[in-house]
Amino acid sequence: MAEAAERQLARPLERRRPPRYWLMAPGWRVVLETGSLEGPALEAIEWLRRREVQDAAAFYQALSGP
Repeated sequence: MAEAAERQLARPLERRRPPRYWLMAPGWRVVLETGSLEGPALEAIEWLRRREVQDAAAFYQALSGP
């Protein structure tokens, strides 16, 4: 799943289709120590806010720090 998340993450945000594994990329990067979670977390926040999913956006905001 981590590999699928990274493959999806490599695509432009508008071209990412379900299932949305890329939303798990920040967590996979932390768990597997494969990179920064900041970029994927900021993209998740942007994507979720566009869809007015504020609770989930707040989760990624807290995850990425102040």
